Amino acid sequence: MPGTWTIVVAGGSGSRFGERKQYLQCAGQRLLDWALAAARAHSDGVVLVVPADALDPTEPADVVVPGGATRSASVRAGLAAVPA
Repeated sequence: MPGTWTIVVAGGSGSRFGERKQYLQCAGQRLLDWALAAARAHSDGVVLVVPADALDPTEPADVVVPGGATRSASVRAGLAAVPA
């Protein structure tokens, strides 16, 4: 039975920022890796939501799912991936 799960919603396109900031390096790691490490430290499982064209099953999360066209659609995709 799963305990506490965290959903890291990193499915943004970066259109306002000019690039996908979740993949930028900061102190030797991607911003995404910092978020995943924080989530892992406080959760029994982690769902990572990424842009559909950046889906990589080797990401360091328990479940990796593609995001949707909007943030709310990405959050729903993450919620749907959390085990019952």
